[in-house]
Amino acid sequence: MARKLLIIAGAGVSAPLSCHWLRPLRPLSLVLSRAKGAAPTRLLARAGTPTALILDRLSSRLPYIRVPPPAADLSLREIDCESLLKCKSRLEPRKVIQPDNNTWLSWALGRLRAGKEMFGRLRILGAYDRTENLVGWCVLCTKPGQIAELLDFGATDKAAPKLFDLVIREAYRAGAAGLAGRADPVLQGIVSRSHSFFRPNDECMVFHSRHPEIFDAFQRGDVNLSRLDGEFVAGPP
Repeated sequence: MARKLLIIAGAGVSAPLSCHWLRPLRPLSLVLSRAKGAAPTRLLARAGTPTALILDRLSSRLPYIRVPPPAADLSLREIDCESLLKCKSRLEPRKVIQPDNNTWLSWALGRLRAGKEMFGRLRILGAYDRTENLVGWCVLCTKPGQIAELLDFGATDKAAPKLFDLVIREAYRAGAAGLAGRADPVLQGIVSRSHSFFRPNDECMVFHSRHPEIFDAFQRGDVNLSRLDGEFVAGPP
């Protein structure tokens, strides 16, 4: 309702920044994790968990569910906020709209860490090549048995597909039932080849500006705004 009112008042919805994807990791557990609502539904989900774990282990051999093998020339390590900022400033493509990461990112990551029950375990990971160069990054929230959320992602063109495979492995190792994120321009081609599917989602990017160049930039998706820059972090649960 709020979105409809904003659109009537002149706001727009950015289609490139409102498309979300989901990569199943444990299909049966994924279905059970979405079983919410009345007590009988929750009871059925709880009763079916042991069976789902067995079937998920068997389904992990299927081509569309199988976790990708590790990359021989790329490794993931935990990095701090300062290293993340340096990596983003060096590798992020220049767009019309650039966020002020220095003032916002530390607050957003602190909120995610403090809200562990709501968001899950926060991991800030850097991707290193064989020569120990930092060639990519990702910000991931994981909860066992639930959908892991990829909140930020970036890498060089060569490292991006391998980094995405490593993110899938990390989410699986953390016990996630699936991996979800937003189809940012850098991820669109990679996601479509990773046996993920696009899903309807109420998390739309609504924007407004009286400046035509800014309005057009949001409509084209020509902005460097990740899910860390929206209601996933700042809004109510």
